[in-house]
Amino acid sequence: MNPIVPTLQLDLGSNLNPEDIEEGDDVYFECKVHANPAAYKVIWKHNHQIIQHNQRAGVIVSSGDLALQGVTRHQAGNYTCTASNVEGDGDSNVVELKVMCKYIRSVNNKINEALSLTEAAIVVAAVVVVVVEW
Repeated sequence: MNPIVPTLQLDLGSNLNPEDIEEGDDVYFECKVHANPAAYKVIWKHNHQIIQHNQRAGVIVSSGDLALQGVTRHQAGNYTCTASNVEGDGDSNVVELKVMCKYIRSVNNKINEALSLTEAAIVVAAVVVVVVEW
């Protein structure tokens, strides 16, 4: 096999719904690396800043995975991984992480509940009166 610069595919964890991530959720990313020779280093970036392993803060970095435990809205943004081998560096695609604030989520749910009640009240109030005269 000919030597190649790493090519990468970054994905949000397969069991996560990217439209339904809220503060406090655990999030993980998978970085699939294809390289020859094998990559000797993989780095992770959030909004172009290198991410450091910090287990105390819930940031778990390994070569092919990144886990964010108890994610906050401040961790929303663009994530990438970069792998290096003797042939060079390869960058992944960008994955955008959207994190919904729990407060906003709660307010949206209350508004939806109120709208449902309002719609029901309108239906009840929309009584048709038919007058028949002889």
